[in-house]
Amino acid sequence: MGRGQLYKERYDLEWNHRSHLLGMTNFCVVVATIAGTTLVAAAQSFNYGAEVYVLRMFVSLLALSIASFALAIYYIGRALIGGVYTYLPTPIQLEDYFSAIEEDAGTGVSSDEFEKFVDRRIIEAASANFETNRVRTHYVQQALKGISGSLVLLAVAAVPYLLSKLT
Repeated sequence: MGRGQLYKERYDLEWNHRSHLLGMTNFCVVVATIAGTTLVAAAQSFNYGAEVYVLRMFVSLLALSIASFALAIYYIGRALIGGVYTYLPTPIQLEDYFSAIEEDAGTGVSSDEFEKFVDRRIIEAASANFETNRVRTHYVQQALKGISGSLVLLAVAAVPYLLSKLT
């Protein structure tokens, strides 16, 4: 396998990772929508006339769940708008560069020079995309932690919620 092929595979790997991260971010949005809807429904339908210890326990857990949810929303937003991806030159840009080399070199066009140009663009794009993916992966992981925390706290809040319905 030549160096050029290795660079191209690395670029493709980062581009596929980008697609995976987009899918994970979309998953976070769906789960956050469910969690947010459940938070609102629980807050609205809770029996606020319940005993004080039940009320305090529910409100405390609900507040913690909302805080975790808000943090998750922040990280989802960062994952959606964080980072810029670098693309390879378009075919017309490559052709223009090759034509410029051809004009400068006369009839003996250096294919090595053109390959070096293409390899350099692939290396730059793969490196930039790697860094963007690294940052976005962090944001997606944090969003998943926030959503998970919110859902766990909401599940624990179900105990005082059910107690309020029994009184």
